[in-house]
Amino acid sequence: MKLPRVVGRLLAATALGPLVLACDSCYGPIDEHVSKHVRVVKRMQPGALDAQYGPTRPLQWGQLNVLHTSDTHGWLSGHIKEANYGADWGDYVSFVSSMKKTAENLGVDLLLMDSGDLHDGTGLSDCTTPNGEISNEIFIKQTGYDLLTIGVFLVRLLLPIK
Repeated sequence: MKLPRVVGRLLAATALGPLVLACDSCYGPIDEHVSKHVRVVKRMQPGALDAQYGPTRPLQWGQLNVLHTSDTHGWLSGHIKEANYGADWGDYVSFVSSMKKTAENLGVDLLLMDSGDLHDGTGLSDCTTPNGEISNEIFIKQTGYDLLTIGVFLVRLLLPIK
């Protein structure tokens, strides 16, 4: 007679144990389990580290100014784990557009150039045959490069190794 009562109490304790353990404290959750506030900035990638905003010094404009990219390798996303490198390709296109307007207002020239390897290296650019068929359109047409050179990956496509 006592055995079923003991088993019943043991089962009840086993069933209620997780509910009791789920409560951190009578005064609210323990600090370790408090949800962290995540600052959401318009157009900021989720999980990206805060970049330093604003110029570090005044920008000096000359008669000829150059914006240069290189070795993009099909990377349209920012580097969300590295501070100051969280901008994606859309942010860069906006930056270029702003710089072109500023150059026009100042009456100076702005040359936008890339020294090669726009594609080959990420799934976004390598998912087509040939590589970069879609991503090159994004890189070139949206940004409006004035000067493009080919990189080693494009040379390999043009001059296959025998």
